[in-house]
Order: sequence, then C-alpha cells, then structure tokens
Amino acid sequence: MTMSKVKKQILHFHLKGKREYQEDTWFISKDENLFIICDGVGGANKGNVASNTVTNYIGGQLNSIENIGIADVTSAIEKSAKKLKEMAIDNHGMANMATTIALLHLSDNNAIVAHVGDSRIYHYDPYADKLSCTKDHSLVQELFDLGVIKTEEEMSKHPMKNRITRALSATLNKEAYNEVPTVEKIENIREGSVFLLCSDGVTESATNDEILSLLKQPNLEEAFLNLKQSCIENSKDNSTCIIVKV
Repeated sequence: MTMSKVKKQILHFHLKGKREYQEDTWFISKDENLFIICDGVGGANKGNVASNTVTNYIGGQLNSIENIGIADVTSAIEKSAKKLKEMAIDNHGMANMATTIALLHLSDNNAIVAHVGDSRIYHYDPYADKLSCTKDHSLVQELFDLGVIKTEEEMSKHPMKNRITRALSATLNKEAYNEVPTVEKIENIREGSVFLLCSDGVTESATNDEILSLLKQPNLEEAFLNLKQSCIENSKDNSTCIIVKV
C-alpha cells in the first residue's frame, strides 16, 4: 500500500503566543497529502497577509495537479512570491511583507519537502532510528556552518538568531531576500515514519534532541500535547506545528 493511501495520524496546533498578531498560517489538503506552514516575517508589514496569500496560493496551485513533482512544488513557490509582488504594486502598504514556508507532500512511497527561511520540516525514520531536518536559511545557520558558532545552544542564544537570509517577499528590491526554495525528494518512506512541520516559535521551545524524543514516542499524541504545552509556557512567538505519522 502506498503512503498516500495509508491512514495517517495527523496532529496540529496553532498558537498566537505572546505576539499581538497571529502571522502563522497552516494548510492541510482534503486528501491529507499536502501540508504547509507559513510564518509571516516579524517586523515586516502585513506578515499575516503574506503568509495567508502564499499558503492559499500554493495550496490551490498544487491541488489542481494530479502527480506532483519537485518542479511543480518549486514553480508554485516561485509563483507565490510573484503574487506577493503583484499585490504590493497595487497596494504600497504591502511593499515589505514577507513570509517563510515549510511544505510537505506525500505520494506513493515518497515525500517532497520544501522550505524557505527558518520554518522547518523534521523526518524521523524509525527503521534507521534517525532524525533529519531541513537546514535553516538564517544567519546563525551560516555562522554554524562556518564554525563560528559551535552548538545548537549558542545558536538559540545568539543576538541575531531571528535574522533569516531567505523569504518569499513582496519587495522589488532584489537584495532584500534570496527567495530560492530548497526542495528535495525523500524516497522509500516506510510506514511508521513521522514528519513534523513547524514555525520557529516551536523550535524556540524545543531542541532537536527533544523533538527526536517526541517523534520516537509510541504514544505520539501525549508527546505532542507536551510539546504544545511547552510552547504555551515558553514561546514568545506564534507557534504552529503539524505532525504526520504515516
């Protein structure tokens, strides 16, 4: 039986945190094969509009395609950024809006994961007992890759921890953000694998080790509720999470 037809366990939460506005948006397709989280860039104009626009646009684009591939996902993300720019031309108050994105599509025994910015997708393979994660498009990730920052804890405490290097943006200034998505295909997904998509409000409240521990739990719902409670208690940011067990 293919992963797209397996009965999935899906859990999600969508919290405003201590922010004045909710700028995260989430989407789950009716066939439960497409999952999206967008996080409007903090401090930018109309972050909630940007995240809503991108989520709905990509959901609509991909829902109309029967056999979704990497090129389809890449094209939909790129077109969503063009949509933001078109909106800004008509309304200058939207000129600086921007959003991150994390996207998962399941089909047959494969998964396509795509992201821009610091919204993440985790994948736990129970057969290999291995957790993989998308690499943030952020300043602290670049510093970590260069060896300037050595640990996850240093990254979480760095004064520039929220500075992202890529986002889908309405600005026409080409130097503002790199908008190129990272898109990859994971093949041979086996039943029992778990995916977690989240905005950075969630990773503010949980380390990678804690997320690995969560995704390994036989009682996934209890572990999920513990993560939600941690976000309620500890995260200052909007926190959105979708967990999919196939």
